[in-house]
Amino acid sequence: MNIEERDFPYREIKRTDGDYFHSYREAATVAINEYQLTGDHIWSVCEYEHEDAENSYWLVYGPKHHIVNRLGYIISDQVSDDNTYFQELIENGK
Repeated sequence: MNIEERDFPYREIKRTDGDYFHSYREAATVAINEYQLTGDHIWSVCEYEHEDAENSYWLVYGPKHHIVNRLGYIISDQVSDDNTYFQELIENGK
C-alpha cells in the first residue's frame, strides 16, 4: 500500500451539482458516457478522524472498493492502481 500525505494531485470530476457521486455505478456511467474513461478512473473519497488534532480530519482518496466512512466517488483522468492513497489533512475553519 502506498500512502501519500498530500492533496489529491489529479483532476477531480464530480457531479454537476458539485457533490461526490453517490454510487460507483453513477460515477462509472458518467465516466464512460461523458468522458470516454473506464471504471478504473473511479476513486473513493473517505473521511477519517485525525486523532492528534482537535477539529480536523483526513480526507482520503483511494481505490473504489472502500465503504467505511465513504463520502462518495470522484472520476479522475488518472487510473487508480488500487494500491495508492492520497490523504489530505482538513482543519475546520480553513
